[in-house]
Amino acid sequence: MASCTIGSIMTQEVVTILPGAPVVDVVNLMRAQRLSCIVVCDDDVPVGIISERDIVGIAASPLSTRGAAMAVRDFMTSPVNTIRETDTLELAIARTQEAKVRRLPVVGEKGSLIGLVTQTDIVRAYRSYMEALVAQRTAQLAEMNEKLQELARQDGLLGIGNRRAMEESLGQLHQVALRYARPYSVVLVDVDDFKLYNDRYGHLAGDDALKRVVREIEQSMRDVDQVYRYGGEELLLALPETPTQGGLTMANRICAAVHDVGMPHQDSAHGVLTISCGVAGLPSALNIDSWRALVELADQALYRCKNKGRNCVEVHD
Repeated sequence: MASCTIGSIMTQEVVTILPGAPVVDVVNLMRAQRLSCIVVCDDDVPVGIISERDIVGIAASPLSTRGAAMAVRDFMTSPVNTIRETDTLELAIARTQEAKVRRLPVVGEKGSLIGLVTQTDIVRAYRSYMEALVAQRTAQLAEMNEKLQELARQDGLLGIGNRRAMEESLGQLHQVALRYARPYSVVLVDVDDFKLYNDRYGHLAGDDALKRVVREIEQSMRDVDQVYRYGGEELLLALPETPTQGGLTMANRICAAVHDVGMPHQDSAHGVLTISCGVAGLPSALNIDSWRALVELADQALYRCKNKGRNCVEVHD
């Protein structure tokens, strides 16, 4: 509410009257202009306020016998509670509640009257503020939920999709491939002898090695391709609109790229960190009714890589 000032909600056109004016002038003004109140000013400085309730009170009191001889100063509410145009909506609410008033004349720096703010103005502004606040908080909550959903689908270490994200993506990819007879391939990647790497260089170095492997893969990918952490040191590439031969080409490319980085691995037969890749794709793989079955074929191809000494690519045939 600090951003909502009285100057933005006050009424600038305020009917005023002098303290010495007769009561009949007040009645006539209020009747003619259908006013609920009139501010009493002396040299443009508010000194009181007259409301419909004040008029009714006078009519019901013994003073009413004085009639036209009564002056405004005799029955105005004084001293008057005022507020500045730079004050906040929060202050206006507090002041009306504390003083039990429905209207606050607004004054400038020198105390001169420049406007009027009513309880209706305050309530309307407060309602607008609350509606805007609720809308803002709702948008923030939606954004936060979206970020949480994103985090729930992301691997915390590698910054790529996790197993959950992979399953959702492959499920959609497989449905599209079957419905429209479109090709796609999967490449299952395993970091060779990764346990031995961790044992010798430590798990932090192992984490860095995985990140570097992911970086090399991402540099070889197209925008439509996706890489996921399948589990442990295993990664999976999903390649839309890519027949098996295209998946094989991608696998050979990333296998060579990781080898060429030259990360030392003393316990590997190759002397550097390497990867092995198993490839499977549609429509080459026949009688495949799910993406899981296709990944299983890629896993079988990957197993053949390990039997051949790793740092190679095998494709399901």
